[in-house]
Amino acid sequence: MADAYYLKRRDLFLGKELKHGESGSNKFIRLAKRNAGTWKRPVHEVWDVTGEIGELKTPIDHDSARSLTEFVSKLNAYTTRNVEYLRKQGVKSSAWDILAFPTGKFLQNYLLKRGFLDGSHGFVHAVLMSFHSFLTRGKLYLLWNKKPDEPCHYND
Repeated sequence: MADAYYLKRRDLFLGKELKHGESGSNKFIRLAKRNAGTWKRPVHEVWDVTGEIGELKTPIDHDSARSLTEFVSKLNAYTTRNVEYLRKQGVKSSAWDILAFPTGKFLQNYLLKRGFLDGSHGFVHAVLMSFHSFLTRGKLYLLWNKKPDEPCHYND
């Protein structure tokens, strides 16, 4: 018996299963003995397990959003939490990062990981995940480049 198990994730986006792109082959440790490891990161958590890890075949459903409004709202909240984590790590962003990361993310998800095979849902998902990257880098840039007496409105 393993100390933890990977579970495949079946991603649903606006009511349609995504089989390609960023969601294509997701698997995460989501079943483990209580003290088998520790959680890393406050957003997009990773369970760092020290013992033996197995894999279960039955996927779990992940219904990320039923509307674009709900999805964009989640993106905004997740990027704000991620920026706070990255700030504590001393990670900074530049104008180049704001342009390059989202472009690379889109190309990776839509072309390299074949998100185009999921049709219009795959295209919209790739664009929104690129936007996620843009928001993270943009908020990080604003946070680090504000004047000391100036409020930072990236999370308003």
